[in-house]
Amino acid sequence: MLRKAQNIGNDPAVWHFLVDVEMRVNRLHKRLDEISDPKALTVRQLAKKRIIVKRALQYMSENGLEPRRPAEASAEDQPGEKRGARFLPQFPRGK
Repeated sequence: MLRKAQNIGNDPAVWHFLVDVEMRVNRLHKRLDEISDPKALTVRQLAKKRIIVKRALQYMSENGLEPRRPAEASAEDQPGEKRGARFLPQFPRGK
């Protein structure tokens, strides 16, 4: 919501971080769920974390905050323009 209000661009690092957290939490929860009591505090906390991360990713996806696919990103780039080219100083060329 703040991103929309302040017109802040999307940071794909947030998406990748949440995906990584989701993988780690899922893996740990599945492993501990097999050997622990279902009512164990750690198992319950991991189950809550799984739900929270899943909801965060779902929210980001629904609001267009997930990173663009490479095909979508390249379609918006101008033809012939290389990344970072606009940041290079433009010197006049001698003839």
